[in-house]
Amino acid sequence: GFGFIDRCCLLFYIVELTLRASFWQCKFLIGPLSVVSWHWLDTLLVVDGILFYTLPTCTATTFTNYLRILRLVRYLRIIKLVHVLLQSNLSWTEGEQFQSIIMAII
Repeated sequence: GFGFIDRCCLLFYIVELTLRASFWQCKFLIGPLSVVSWHWLDTLLVVDGILFYTLPTCTATTFTNYLRILRLVRYLRIIKLVHVLLQSNLSWTEGEQFQSIIMAII
């Protein structure tokens, strides 16, 4: 099923986070909130993914609730996606070629 795809995506995110952390070094998690808040969110999401795949299913209520909360944090990815879309240059969507492709799809 999707387990293999999920693990591949998690591996991609781990590599990406590691590369960004090595680039930013000490400023990766400490600095202006507008920059490091996204780094903290990415770190939390990657840690959540690692915990999801490495920790066995547990019957302890407190631990289970903790994992549920971490799984809910995954929805914060949507916020990051919106942030990335708002920061990106979407002028290419105004081109004739893109609009022709969209018209063909519709």
